[in-house]
Amino acid sequence: MKHFGIEVAQETDITNLTMPSGTSFPANDNVGELFYRTDLDTMYTRNNSSWSANTPANTNLLINSDFGVWQRGTIFSISGTAEYTTDRFLAARNSSVGGMTVSRQAGDTSTYAIKMQRDLGNTATENVNLNYYIETTDVKALRGKNLVCKLRIKGGANLSDSTVDVNLSSSSATDSTVSKNSSGNISSGQPDYTSTTHNATITSSFEDYEFDFGVVAATANVINIRIKFSPTGTAGADDSITIDRVQLEIGNIASDFEHRPFGQETMLCQRFYYAGSNLSMSLRDPNALREMVLTQYRPVNMRVIPTETFTYNSPVVGDSTNPTQLRIQVKAESVDDTERSIISYTADAEI
Repeated sequence: MKHFGIEVAQETDITNLTMPSGTSFPANDNVGELFYRTDLDTMYTRNNSSWSANTPANTNLLINSDFGVWQRGTIFSISGTAEYTTDRFLAARNSSVGGMTVSRQAGDTSTYAIKMQRDLGNTATENVNLNYYIETTDVKALRGKNLVCKLRIKGGANLSDSTVDVNLSSSSATDSTVSKNSSGNISSGQPDYTSTTHNATITSSFEDYEFDFGVVAATANVINIRIKFSPTGTAGADDSITIDRVQLEIGNIASDFEHRPFGQETMLCQRFYYAGSNLSMSLRDPNALREMVLTQYRPVNMRVIPTETFTYNSPVVGDSTNPTQLRIQVKAESVDDTERSIISYTADAEI
């Protein structure tokens, strides 16, 4: 038979087709074999070494999880207070101590990786932490769902603690009201606080680790993922961990790491933080003192009305009233004062 000029095989009705299924994978299997896990409601395919879930695209709940976007810079000295570094990731040490450097490094399976290092000679043994917050809008859709995390990580040559903890905590506080402790994590006193921690002993080579965090609480409004190590003694030249990728998804078995196009990842990051530069404005009438207002729309709608910073060649006033646009007001200070330039501009709507 033919359909729209394309010859196809004769249609045949198939009855009594049986799909292998059960609550555990079969002991004897072949590459390419399909198996349906009835307990997980998921179809799996056998590859060379393991079973892979046949999940739809865009399963990763984390943004910039391959550390490709660094709008704030590529190296950070954490001196005491928690600080956002690579986009969406908050670095801190417990008790607000310093002596920690976060930097962009060449990746293993990704273009870039993130390195968290206790500074050479530092004797403070407070935890070295990296946090990622999921906003309330997305957390509500995760209530009652099982979450699994996959992490690709290695330790430095002088790592003083090879045990890395990965923690998932949640609260019914919202992303706008949640209180953080000195590590950057959700404070344990927050309403309906929950916390689950797994650990792994890492090596000096990149390896993958998987963690099942169980079901998200029905009251959860905010979730934080924290990755940390607890240094000991005096820091050597490379007391560090380097993370190549991290992934969080719905399910019980982690799937392959997801890759999103760089442009898409950048726009997802710009919902939370946006850095612009070299914006100039000219006052067209140099014969009188004038004011001018410029409205510029940001690339994406930000999470909330952001906190803005400006570097400029002469005074300007930011007047943003919504998360979609930047409104700038400038005023000529003399009849010959015809131009204003913003050297750099940032809008911060992080959690």
